[in-house]
Amino acid sequence: MKYSVFRHWLHGPKAGQTEMFVDRLPGFPDNIRPNGKGGYYIAIVTVFSESSLRVLRIAGRLPWLRKLVTRVLYLTQLVLETIGKLDPSHSIDQTAKKIFNFLTLSQHNLRHSNFSVVVEVDGEGKIIGSFQGYSGQQVLISEAQKVGDYMFFASPYNSYLGKLFVGEVKEGMKQQQQPQQQQQEVRGKEEL
Repeated sequence: MKYSVFRHWLHGPKAGQTEMFVDRLPGFPDNIRPNGKGGYYIAIVTVFSESSLRVLRIAGRLPWLRKLVTRVLYLTQLVLETIGKLDPSHSIDQTAKKIFNFLTLSQHNLRHSNFSVVVEVDGEGKIIGSFQGYSGQQVLISEAQKVGDYMFFASPYNSYLGKLFVGEVKEGMKQQQQPQQQQQEVRGKEEL
């Protein structure tokens, strides 16, 4: 499977046209933010492993299975919402929301891979870099933004922001910080 971002022109000679901007992303793209250099950061909210892609490919060939899963999820949500109206409970409401937006499926996928990705592209959609993390501490990233010497990673499913130093390393810190900077891993749960 391939995941893409399309660009729709609002002004200029291509006004009204839609074209491929970035192709073959490793998962579902979410928010896109400018990188301050004419390009963009694209948060990949769900990164797929080979095993999860196999499941999606099989489901893609079985329309009856997709329809069944969708109906079961909808009926489950409907039952939970009805119970929630009879007995208002925060946990029932949260469970219904998780089922509706497939959070459980996404979390299951990422718990196994512990992989997070933010892709950096130039103004033409060419991938020029990425931030990748395997720690599992920052998952379901929906937005990334560089502020000063730090990248911040956000998700509506986490109660914290991820923070990564990406600035220039000072001479005295070079040996200690270099491996962390080269791997560009998302580390820590710094409360902000």
